[in-house]
Amino acid sequence: MGNAVNDERRTMNGGMHGQGPQSSVLSPQSSLRLPRFWAIVRRRWPVLVILPLLALVLAGYNYVRVPKSYEASGEAAVTDLSPPPTSSVGYTNYYRDLASEAASDDLTRVVLGSRFADDVAKRLQAAGENYSAEEVQKVLSSTRVYRVLFVKVTTTDAHRSLVMEHAALDELAANGPSYLPGRPVALTILEYPAKVKPISLKGGVLAAGTVLAGILAAAIIALLVDLFDTRLHDRQEIEDQLGLPIVGAIPLRRVRSERAA
Repeated sequence: MGNAVNDERRTMNGGMHGQGPQSSVLSPQSSLRLPRFWAIVRRRWPVLVILPLLALVLAGYNYVRVPKSYEASGEAAVTDLSPPPTSSVGYTNYYRDLASEAASDDLTRVVLGSRFADDVAKRLQAAGENYSAEEVQKVLSSTRVYRVLFVKVTTTDAHRSLVMEHAALDELAANGPSYLPGRPVALTILEYPAKVKPISLKGGVLAAGTVLAGILAAAIIALLVDLFDTRLHDRQEIEDQLGLPIVGAIPLRRVRSERAA
């Protein structure tokens, strides 16, 4: 009989400390399980709803409050007037086009320089627009396509963009060749801006990024909270952890104790 008791104790100890079904519930690895997707949504819906809503409100606020930008742009054609070399017989137009493109490329850097900004600021001040050379230089940009020079002014005020663009084009038309000493060039203004173009891409991108960040943050927080939650929440989780079907369940009822009279 003593042997039977010892065998029974060994069996009980093996069930408690072995790798049986109960150890999977008590093991620390079970706290880092990956729950079912819809179970997470059902349990953590406040996080998944409130954070994106807050992000949406913040995105709308930023979209309204972020100052819009206004862009005014003009075009000028650059023509090199230097005589072609004698060895370019039959390629005169080709040589002139290459030289004009090189002059246009140099003028894109001139437009971005401090000397050009200072001259444009003087024109503006003479017209009653009090803008400094530093302000002009910050908002000027230039590019080229072949021998056509594109000059742009981008500010947060439509009138400011328009008057600065006109002043920059007037300066190029009047003194453009003088910025390239030793190189005879001609500048022809192809287009003066009649109105500005509003640019709202910055506000839209910021709003969309805020909403996406809110959704992503809500999903990450909900997942982390559920991963580190060691409780069993429903019947399916219990069956998954034990690997056994649930035969029955005892309902939880609150019983109020009555005092004896």
